[in-house]
Amino acid sequence: MREEELLQAAESGDVAKLKTIVRGRDFNTDYTDQLGRTPLHLAVVNDHKEVGVVAARAIQFNSIQSIVGCIFVE
Repeated sequence: MREEELLQAAESGDVAKLKTIVRGRDFNTDYTDQLGRTPLHLAVVNDHKEVGVVAARAIQFNSIQSIVGCIFVE
């Protein structure tokens, strides 16, 4: 599952892996682990600043895509 890879990359600080997943645009930014932590939470808790920035930008991009999609659907 792509989201599990996303969580693992965020937790371990694997920026390259996270960027690869994010570029594919095939993931759910709201996905959480069993403790309710998102990739952004894991990056912050583990002090992976660059990973946190990539995760935050991915969330922002997905939000914009959702808004644009809604505008065009109407």
